[in-house]
Amino acid sequence: MSSLARYPNLYIVGAPKSGTTAMARHLMAHPDIYTPLQKEFTFFGKDLVRYAELINEKSYLNWFKEWDDETYALDASPTYLYSESAPYEFLEKSPDSKVVIMLRNPVEVAYSMFYEAKFSTREVVNTFEEAWDLEPSRITGDNIPKNARLEYTTRYQSLGLYCDHVEHYLKVMGKENVHIIWFDDFKNNNKASYTGLLDFLGLPHICPAEFQVHNPSKVARSAKLTHFVTTPPKWMGTIGSLFLPKATRWKIRNYVRLKNMKKVEKPRIDPATKAMLQNHYSGDVKRLEKLLNVNLEHWY
Repeated sequence: MSSLARYPNLYIVGAPKSGTTAMARHLMAHPDIYTPLQKEFTFFGKDLVRYAELINEKSYLNWFKEWDDETYALDASPTYLYSESAPYEFLEKSPDSKVVIMLRNPVEVAYSMFYEAKFSTREVVNTFEEAWDLEPSRITGDNIPKNARLEYTTRYQSLGLYCDHVEHYLKVMGKENVHIIWFDDFKNNNKASYTGLLDFLGLPHICPAEFQVHNPSKVARSAKLTHFVTTPPKWMGTIGSLFLPKATRWKIRNYVRLKNMKKVEKPRIDPATKAMLQNHYSGDVKRLEKLLNVNLEHWY
């Protein structure tokens, strides 16, 4: 265990619902990567609009105090992708930082994120189409869901506009320090995407015993319990820390969260809505194709 406070040097960023949770869980099996139990700290990215304090510096660094001689320590916070300042902040704290960007068809991201927000009680309207149309007002600070924590998680029109953000990360971090994983490839072959990432990091192929599905589509059995578990009051953490280690508290919280959810299939997206989303994102997707020299025709 290191006695010095150290910031992580490996970051998973990307679109929500793009496999970031699963990849972070897979990496817990690797002895050369220190992976804390917690995900989505969103400590960096000072330009991201927050509706609540997510974590302070002391608490953030406390998650990494067990980092010893592992080559990397991981912070998996997808919304860093949408921050202009985050890559500069990474390099300021850890000049040897590397970034993994995970991307998914933006139509699927926007639609899936709406149902994820509904599950976590951070979306209040009843239909995706309603939420989509609210983005202009939400940008100006109106119609923000009561329990929302980050602006970008309420902006379904913007979530899938990747090109400028990816280009910014490549420019700031350097292409040699950025690795891109496509959700479809990851979904079709977890192991190949995982070992490809290890190659990028210069690490041996040490794999988890099995590649499980994480963060599936789900609904809450109790919305109130979901909100309590995902956003517990500060006094609870203060009192709990007097009696239980942080890891134990996290495991209890995660156990309750899992017991309170049931896996479901999302409603099929309306064909007219899908066509509207494809049209909205197509220009950005084509720019991304040119930037990365890839074929993304299946996205539009």
